[in-house]
Amino acid sequence: MADSNPGLGLTLGIYYMGIVFSSMLYGLTCLQAFIYFVSASRDPWRLKALALRSS
Repeated sequence: MADSNPGLGLTLGIYYMGIVFSSMLYGLTCLQAFIYFVSASRDPWRLKALALRSS
């Protein structure tokens, strides 16, 4: 009789890939915010606060 349960190996692998992908996107967002704060010294503090809030 065939087992209809796909098992946890495939499920946990996809879950791990999702975590890795979302961590990479978060890292890119942090890098983008860092580059903005280093290079945007003439922007008003309200714009910097908005960028900080959205990252």
